[in-house]
Amino acid sequence: MEDCKDKFKNPEFSFSDIEKREDTDFLFCLQWGAKGIGFGEFNFYYKDDKLCCDTEMMSGEFIKKAFCAMVDNCTLIDQ
Repeated sequence: MEDCKDKFKNPEFSFSDIEKREDTDFLFCLQWGAKGIGFGEFNFYYKDDKLCCDTEMMSGEFIKKAFCAMVDNCTLIDQ
């Protein structure tokens, strides 16, 4: 069980797609994978004038780690 907790503390992310979904109310969808954890997607949208995220049961901390990993692994333009 401890090994599983360690994977969530320091997930090894890969990203398959970031897309704007024209046919839905979603602003964008981040599709992710993490070694030893699985895969999923985070869908962001507005509801009642509030930004919301469909998390697929992942924590806010996990989502923050995913976004940090995405930024850490991207090419920054105009920096």
